[in-house]
Amino acid sequence: MFTTGLSSTLIEIITKALSATPAFIGGAYNSHSAWVLGSSLQALAKREPSEWSTSVNLSNWVIMGAQNWGWSHDVLGSLVVVIQARYAKSRSTSFHSDVVYSSVTTRSVKISEIYPSLKDSLLSHSRPLRLACLRLLDSKIVNYVDGPVEVLKRCIQGEEVPLDLQGVRERVLRIGRVCHVVGDEKGADLCARWLIGMFTFRPLERPLTLF
Repeated sequence: MFTTGLSSTLIEIITKALSATPAFIGGAYNSHSAWVLGSSLQALAKREPSEWSTSVNLSNWVIMGAQNWGWSHDVLGSLVVVIQARYAKSRSTSFHSDVVYSSVTTRSVKISEIYPSLKDSLLSHSRPLRLACLRLLDSKIVNYVDGPVEVLKRCIQGEEVPLDLQGVRERVLRIGRVCHVVGDEKGADLCARWLIGMFTFRPLERPLTLF
């Protein structure tokens, strides 16, 4: 009873937080609130899915998360973890399609429903944010029939290469492979944003003074 109650409390906290507009103070979002929301999602993912899966409209969570928290790798990455936990024991389920449970219908999310909210984050200098965006777009709940599937997967492969001296050669090779599968305008947009983000330097905290 206690464990079930804990999951219910987490669901309530997460739903309210995802639907809220995060505070924008001093030219930046409140990263602390994003960390709290991300931690709550991570905690729920560790619970047995049978405790919470029938009470969560995961498609709504994904859409609200992209719209309101698309700037936070903590939230986006944690949503991916919840999705993975939700479908971990559903190997026989046809992913990327509507799935009906006892009290909640979790429909697939069209990539066009969340990409507009995430595309600016793909331009970020932050590798964790870019990777979280790509993984959410490639998650099992997203229907990417109308999306740049091959480009997305190859961008993820390139982003996952460690940023160290040994990974430089492998990253360059994978970047080249992405360009070979760009295909249509959607693929070109995603690829271009990802490439620009990778080569964008972190903004300075204060103006650079040369003298």
